[in-house]
Amino acid sequence: MNNASESIGDFDTPRLAIWSAVKSFFRKLDRHLTAIAYAEAGNFDEVQKILDQNKVQAQR
Repeated sequence: MNNASESIGDFDTPRLAIWSAVKSFFRKLDRHLTAIAYAEAGNFDEVQKILDQNKVQAQR
């Protein structure tokens, strides 16, 4: 049988992966909502900055 610490480590790994995915999802959602708010306010320079940042992150 596995060592108790190994079992806990194996159990936590999927949880950490899910937590990371959830954080990433909400970070992207926040960026999109921020871009929409800037666009509604007419601040298109800020919208372009966010879009450029998204392109850079997508290339990683």
